[in-house]
Amino acid sequence: MIAEFDAHLRDVAGLADATRLYSRRYAREFLRSVFGTRPISWSHVQPRHVRAYVAGYGTTGRCAAAGVAAGAVRRFLRWLEFRGRIDPALVAAVPTFRRWRHAGLPRPLTDDQYRAVLAVTDRATALGRRGYAMILCMGDLGLRCGEVAALTLGDLDATAGTLRIAAGKSRRDRVLPLPDRVRQALADYVRRDRPASDDPHLFLRDRFPAGGAVTRDIVREAARRAFARVPGCERHTGTHVLRHTAATRLHRAGADLKRVADVLGHRSLDTTAGYAKVDRARLDAVARPWPIAGEVRS
Repeated sequence: MIAEFDAHLRDVAGLADATRLYSRRYAREFLRSVFGTRPISWSHVQPRHVRAYVAGYGTTGRCAAAGVAAGAVRRFLRWLEFRGRIDPALVAAVPTFRRWRHAGLPRPLTDDQYRAVLAVTDRATALGRRGYAMILCMGDLGLRCGEVAALTLGDLDATAGTLRIAAGKSRRDRVLPLPDRVRQALADYVRRDRPASDDPHLFLRDRFPAGGAVTRDIVREAARRAFARVPGCERHTGTHVLRHTAATRLHRAGADLKRVADVLGHRSLDTTAGYAKVDRARLDAVARPWPIAGEVRS
């Protein structure tokens, strides 16, 4: 059933790989929560089962996670309704989590924190050099962890100093210029550490199965190891903070939202605004003092 659902998402809905991944994950989890190890029988599923599953994410206090889970389950149930397997009332039972998309500034790493994250990555080892290069791809270029895992040798043009990012959520490839340190880190990894393999991916496993492409989890783990060693960064368990950091640093350097959107691969400037909003420090730098009563200002 999940395979059929995924084929629909790919061939009919045309969803990006990452969206399909989450949709499969939550659909499986929903089925386990309702049926356990019993055979699937949709006639026994009630709206309360749907609400109970999604409400479990709502109680975590993480509105974003609850919204993703609700969206994935709604997508799954709509597909089942289209196939004539369930009553429309089950789709209507999926709760909606209201969330202002720009509520709360992104919390990028400070410049000192980002420097520390790079510094604690052990570049004396092959594993450390691979991790360093992957972190730079996210923190300097703003790549998603899935995009890092999907990079191939053919995407890297060392002569031109560019990196091609295959079409993902934006439905179009993008080519990014490589800053010197990213270019050097990638070149060092390819020359010194990348295992000999027929696999075309840029970043490869160093352990069993050696020579295979790294996974998203391997990319995340490289960042988590570094975060765990930097005071103030221990709470970060994902890699999106590095993408926020890249967007914020680029915006602070003078790039407008259109340029930041092009680098991140966003189709909507509204999405980019949520990644690279002006923070308090930047507002303080341009704000004029409030005039004191009776004071005349030009």
